[in-house]
Amino acid sequence: RVDPWQGERAMDELRRSHEDLDARGLFLHPFEEQFAANDERVFPLMTYLQQQGLPLMIAGGYPGFSHTAQIGDLARQFPDVTIIATHGGQLNISGLLLDDASRMLRANPNVIMETSGVYREDFIEEMVSELGPERVVFGSNAPYMDQGFETLRIRLAHLSISDKQKLGYENIANILGV
Repeated sequence: RVDPWQGERAMDELRRSHEDLDARGLFLHPFEEQFAANDERVFPLMTYLQQQGLPLMIAGGYPGFSHTAQIGDLARQFPDVTIIATHGGQLNISGLLLDDASRMLRANPNVIMETSGVYREDFIEEMVSELGPERVVFGSNAPYMDQGFETLRIRLAHLSISDKQKLGYENIANILGV
């Protein structure tokens, strides 16, 4: 994780983490660092990820910072970068933003849905059915969310054992090349 506000220092840290520490991707949290997901200050980092074939995980669902429209815009500008949107790209437990999230996922094949905080198993099931199980990965967002509950949500979902294995570990292992 780096802070895009730090410019070249952020780029140096990304390079060092990848080259010296074998980091397999980058995590950005637009809300905590107070930048928009699709802000140009992110572009040098995205260019590096694109050149190295590394994924981005982005904390999704923060209005003004990482709304699904902003994540979708970033995904369209960098179609060769796999982007993992936490919380399915939304953080609204009422489900009001699930339509926005599904539109963003449908429109951007390089965006992967991470499941933490997606309180409706039917939405996870729908995305697996519509997008394919390869476009969804399990996430717990521990320690902020209850790992047991997040795991149970996947276990209770009406998905095949094969699909649950893909969500649980196969997909992320493939994305990270491990």
